[in-house]
Amino acid sequence: MHEKMGKQRRCAPARSSGGDIMLNIQHFTKTYGEKRAVDDLSLHIAPGEIFGFIGHNGAGKTTLLDIICAKTKPTSGTVYFPTPKAEKP
Repeated sequence: MHEKMGKQRRCAPARSSGGDIMLNIQHFTKTYGEKRAVDDLSLHIAPGEIFGFIGHNGAGKTTLLDIICAKTKPTSGTVYFPTPKAEKP
């Protein structure tokens, strides 16, 4: 099941009214030897959105969170947190 996680669910870019993105994941893949934990997952999360991960054991949920938290590195792809815009005092 986990080999197909990225191909089963594709999320369209979710943007707030200002076009901001809080988290941007592009073509994320993580393999452990021959086993692919996450396969080509892309998603965008806008500020204020609530997002959850649901899946079977071994589907790659914890692996994805480990990558987002920089506990491990992806095999390929990017995880991007845009720099917040500075506001004038």
